[in-house]
Amino acid sequence: MNKWLVSISIAAAFAASPVYASVKNFEGFSAGVTINHAGSLFKVQRSYTSDYASRTEHSSSQDYGMSPGLQLQYRFPLGETFVLGVGGSFDSENSVDLKGLYGQSVKLKDTSSLFLSPGYAVGERWLVYAKLAGVNANLASGASTSEMKGTGFGAGFQYALADNWYLQAEFMTHHYREMQHSDSSGRLQRLSKAGFQSDVLTLGIGYRF
Repeated sequence: MNKWLVSISIAAAFAASPVYASVKNFEGFSAGVTINHAGSLFKVQRSYTSDYASRTEHSSSQDYGMSPGLQLQYRFPLGETFVLGVGGSFDSENSVDLKGLYGQSVKLKDTSSLFLSPGYAVGERWLVYAKLAGVNANLASGASTSEMKGTGFGAGFQYALADNWYLQAEFMTHHYREMQHSDSSGRLQRLSKAGFQSDVLTLGIGYRF
């Protein structure tokens, strides 16, 4: 993941023209549409305990999928080269298919986030930014849905086109809080723990109002 972040930042810096940096092409309200490619990993640990013995099993499930999304943001200028963005994003259901706590099929749905995004203008056309987000997603299994919350972090760049349009690329990693479930049958105690992580590459186009 770190190699992605470094590559994105270096690419934006070297592609920029050696002109005076300015945030005028990036400040204010913007709205964009995105296409998101997610690689999701679901790790499960199951522990069994009885009066006679105990054992632990580990398993994982990984899959990839794509989904369209929407991003809204307002950027505040902080001098001539820095901006601070505040915004939110929403991704619709995608095709990521994982195995849940008991081996059942679960799908990632309706991922949303609220984020802060400090940025640095490199010339008049390029902006390199970092992003820290609070994320929320749903895991659907049949008719039931489990809500998952976590944090996301990453980096990206934006290129200002003519007439207030822009292109955008970013890479984010989402870490969700661990889920637990326990039950028992006679003297047998069962405890299941699940951890979820998603790496998301986003490409987008938007308009600054």
